[in-house]
Amino acid sequence: ITGLTREVHELKMQLLQHADCNCTLIQRYITLEAQQYIESIKRSQDSKGLHITRP
Repeated sequence: ITGLTREVHELKMQLLQHADCNCTLIQRYITLEAQQYIESIKRSQDSKGLHITRP
């Protein structure tokens, strides 16, 4: 499983290296991953009683 996890991570990193590409599928993937990352941070902070404030 560790090898598969590493391979998934490497593939994700390869996709992120194409952030300036005009491929719609890659752009959608990057947008979705960013949204999921932000949501995970919010959930983590909410569970700790912290809140994100915008300037």
